[in-house]
Amino acid sequence: NPVQGAVVTLMDGSSFYGTATTDALGNATISMPQLTSSMTLTVAGHNFKPFIRTVTAGYDTTPPTIGTPVLAGNWSTGDDFNIKTRVTDDVEVKDVRIDYGWGSVQPTVTTNISMLIAGLDHIFDGTHSWNSTDPFWYSISANDSKGNWANTSWSSVSVVDNDRPFLINENSSLECTTGDPFTFSSRIDDNIKEDLCYVNYSYGGSSWTRTLMNGTGADRYHSINIPSDQIGTIYYRFNFTDTAGNLNVSTTYSRTVVDNDAPSVLSRSVDLPPTTGDFTWFYVKPHDNIGLNSVRLVYYIEGQSSGNQSMHYDGGGNYSEVLHFDNDMLSNVTYSFIWQILRVTDTSPPLHIPG
Repeated sequence: NPVQGAVVTLMDGSSFYGTATTDALGNATISMPQLTSSMTLTVAGHNFKPFIRTVTAGYDTTPPTIGTPVLAGNWSTGDDFNIKTRVTDDVEVKDVRIDYGWGSVQPTVTTNISMLIAGLDHIFDGTHSWNSTDPFWYSISANDSKGNWANTSWSSVSVVDNDRPFLINENSSLECTTGDPFTFSSRIDDNIKEDLCYVNYSYGGSSWTRTLMNGTGADRYHSINIPSDQIGTIYYRFNFTDTAGNLNVSTTYSRTVVDNDAPSVLSRSVDLPPTTGDFTWFYVKPHDNIGLNSVRLVYYIEGQSSGNQSMHYDGGGNYSEVLHFDNDMLSNVTYSFIWQILRVTDTSPPLHIPG
């Protein structure tokens, strides 16, 4: 029931800020100071036990104070980051929120959420998009239990691309033969934009050649002519960059260089005509792009015999062989030259040299 005539006092330590007496409805009005403070409220009525309580009294028109935001984490594509701030208020901080988004200019469509409490601070954890370098924009707002709001102005933070381009596949020629064209081919991609692509190649893995590949976008290519006198193994790899300068290097690939060029005859001659009981000489000067191990004379004497003889090397690329025809031999002679081509096989593993 309402108590009339009770004395209501408001004190701050030993200082009185106001006193009043309750009316028939139990109400009392005290003029409050233009400040907010923790005070002692006392209500004393005749034959009633005094009511004493500590209360927050006064007018609160002061908004919270938002401290300077601290940026942490990684401000790069696809990476995590966080923003931390400390908010204080003369009475009580009720909520701290962040309004954020990404864009080349301040975005019109944003996300607004409450920041998490981390001890005395409020924190926001986020992740940048993997395929965009648009700046991150944000504004922080806070209110107290009296409904006073504080807001920061909009700020932006640059986001850099730190992700390397990557090789989708390698489509170089499958066959690699002496004296013929060979095309290096690769398909690359990047989270933002691919830029330059180089091919580094070497015969045998000793001396390397670096060449900028043709093409823009994903598909890059470069063609060379394999030297006619080169066999063994060609090694190659791709170096590629994106528009932010991030570099990546592919694994080292290899192709076996095959000699598919037949030997040629520079000159040949035979002592004609062959005569019975005499020696006949056969001469040949062959040439091969790689080299010859041996040259053989293959012959057939009609109706009598055949043979396959190694020819003698006379120097200067010349070979010769002699046949003796019996006194009683009178037949047609058919002959040809065959050669064993020099083959070289490279059994060394691929050699990876940085750069």
